[in-house]
Amino acid sequence: MIPVLVGLALLHEHDLRTRQREASQVRQQTLAQLETILDGVHATAVAAVPLADAPCVDVVDTLRRRTAAVPQLRSLLVVRGGMVHCSSLADEVTEGPALFGPHQETLALAAGNAVAPDRPLLLYRWKQGSRQVIAVMDALRKGGIAKLAIQVSPIQGSPGEAK
Repeated sequence: MIPVLVGLALLHEHDLRTRQREASQVRQQTLAQLETILDGVHATAVAAVPLADAPCVDVVDTLRRRTAAVPQLRSLLVVRGGMVHCSSLADEVTEGPALFGPHQETLALAAGNAVAPDRPLLLYRWKQGSRQVIAVMDALRKGGIAKLAIQVSPIQGSPGEAK
């Protein structure tokens, strides 16, 4: 009877270690995916900053093409002088900088917007002087940021973990 119990304990420990190793691999792959997504969003935002100097009617089609080129992007907002003046979704707009509040975050999570009030959005802001671009990503879209971030959470029941 004792050999059977020892064997079961060893199998259980082996299973936990295997799950922990697999979870670590998934975590590393997921972080690499997140990095790739954010690198693409960053490159798009940086490339769109010069568009802040032009009238919206002249750049809105370019904003739309750039938004369409990055699957995780929902829209791009161009900010000039602290005011959103052009959107790939709504053309010319006049909206205050309340998207990020008084802080200088680069990333922010928003509870939604007028287009999709029930969907969380991840906002990425790139600033260059008084010009900035805000890239809006759907946090729940297939392959979206939130789904990837959930995969990064640690596995339950790891060896040596207190219960």
